[in-house]
Amino acid sequence: MVIGNNNIIEAVDSILDSTQDKDCHLSIFRYEGGLSFCVLRKDINKFILLADYIAHDAIEAASHLDQFEGDYDTVTLIESRPSGVFVPEVLFDETRKSEWLNQSTLNYVSSDSIQVEKIHSAKAVFLSNSHSQLSSHVNRLFKNVNVMSSQAVFTEGVLGESRYKPGHKIYASITGKTISLVYVNEGKLQLSNQFVLTSEQDISYYILAVIDQYGLKPDEVEVVFSGDIEMTKAGEKLISGYGVKAMFEPYPSQYKYSSSFSQIPPHAFFINFISHSCAS
Repeated sequence: MVIGNNNIIEAVDSILDSTQDKDCHLSIFRYEGGLSFCVLRKDINKFILLADYIAHDAIEAASHLDQFEGDYDTVTLIESRPSGVFVPEVLFDETRKSEWLNQSTLNYVSSDSIQVEKIHSAKAVFLSNSHSQLSSHVNRLFKNVNVMSSQAVFTEGVLGESRYKPGHKIYASITGKTISLVYVNEGKLQLSNQFVLTSEQDISYYILAVIDQYGLKPDEVEVVFSGDIEMTKAGEKLISGYGVKAMFEPYPSQYKYSSSFSQIPPHAFFINFISHSCAS
């Protein structure tokens, strides 16, 4: 595998040069203002590359794809989209997906543009607007591409990580100007939603709103942050001031990680890390 000249790559394992694309899974996360990459070497179950770039539009994002072009075994494109709708699996009817999604969205979404994703851990399906300016570029460069919404990936991922963890937990992922919140009680999904941030103070506002909505006390809730390093640091400080226990998402336990990642907080690439298990 050869990655082109780019000084912005944050961490690369020494075995990358001797690694063949066909042994790897590539995850690409497109969020507002940026684009991140992870490479998982599947034969040894180890992440060997992390990269993150500023990308203000689809053209700028697409310009970063070429250096990762290769014959990967599998590729996941995760996209940050407007908030979607969860429907219990037993109630889902394919013919009504447009009706369900358009009841909760400001802009009409045609049936052909709606993606249906199964949230296995919650026995639900997630509906979202799959219109994308980047997916065509990704499909042109790679084969075996699985396109997923970040809200679905985050929800499925934290449910898998929290399945056997007791208590009230709110998982908060912050990327770009969006905060995604997943509230889990005794390992079971209670809420998954996302909101637009206009300031750092909005982080604590939305988390406290969830705590109040479910009649919880701040000291009985644990908030787990992932995503943007600076914004999650601010969020942790703000929410701790209200007596809420806060922490940062550790590495998902099912994988191994390159020692070259040691200076990068694990929670910064959480979406990329969990996307492989969600797509498997």
